Amino acid sequence: MKTDNLWISQFCKRTAVILKSGMTVYDGLRLLAESADDESRALYKEISDSLMNGCNISDAIKITNRFPDYMVGNIRAAEKTGNLEKTFDSLADYYNRLDDMNNSIANSVKYPVFMSVMMFAIIGVVALKVLPLFSKIYMRLGAQANSAAVMIMTVSNYLSYAVFAIGGLFSALCLYVFIAVKTQNGRQRLLKIAGRISFTRNIMENIDISFLLRNVGMFLSAGIGLSEIPAEHGLSFLSPRISEKAIKLNDCFSKGDTMYTAVKECDILTPMEREIIRLSEMTGELKNTVSTMTDSYMKRAYEEIGNAVSLIEPVLISVFAAVIGAILICTILPLLSITVGML
Repeated sequence: MKTDNLWISQFCKRTAVILKSGMTVYDGLRLLAESADDESRALYKEISDSLMNGCNISDAIKITNRFPDYMVGNIRAAEKTGNLEKTFDSLADYYNRLDDMNNSIANSVKYPVFMSVMMFAIIGVVALKVLPLFSKIYMRLGAQANSAAVMIMTVSNYLSYAVFAIGGLFSALCLYVFIAVKTQNGRQRLLKIAGRISFTRNIMENIDISFLLRNVGMFLSAGIGLSEIPAEHGLSFLSPRISEKAIKLNDCFSKGDTMYTAVKECDILTPMEREIIRLSEMTGELKNTVSTMTDSYMKRAYEEIGNAVSLIEPVLISVFAAVIGAILICTILPLLSITVGML
């Protein structure tokens, strides 16, 4: 079972502090274990025992089978260059941002789910309680003798039941989404599905590009050149298109291409951003530029999530108003028909 992103972020931050203090990771983890909960204490002890047996940090962490391959790959790469402090700091920031993103998506789902369930409940009451009552009243008023009134009531009943069934399926889907976003694996599955839907594809692609750039930035911060970035570093993507481009980008790095040449060939980033990359390579500011672009794409993704949520609200209200309006019209028309027949 994998640990959650927030716990991993805290673990990386604490490990970075241990390294900066000059203390060995073994001693630092033993110290942390004294005030940790039972599960964390057992994990700290397992890692420290592996370190005592001669394992390096990356192998000790991998043996636990509690941490992502992406994290292990970054630590292993940093061990070769001696930049473990910066790498653990970068990983702490990475997993903290990943946790923030997951929480943002989970929170954005709550309101549409609530609205959908309320719509389903109200339509259900109308279809199962209100309409049958009106039908009985109209029958007593002589609707049986009025073919138009009978037809309208029949259409109204069928419409209500159809909307009720569709609303039930949609509400069940919303509840499934609401439950799925509570778990890390569920969120990952939903995000991958969102990466294939046109309405949310652009959001997922911006998130992917942000994490792709952050990955490159972390290796650069660790003192690892572009050509030395490992092909298999455990980074998963939400969008199939960006996943393909990431593989192609890594192939370009392996061939010794510069960052500008690679992103241009893979058609990643806008033309202006590529030019900024080219200039930053000439001035030696590539690492800082990549970091800035990472934050820019993540900010863009957050804004698009907010825009999507703000768009969902009026759409749901409009659909709800249209459905209730149609049902009410079908409910009132038989009364009008009966009244006209009596004149």
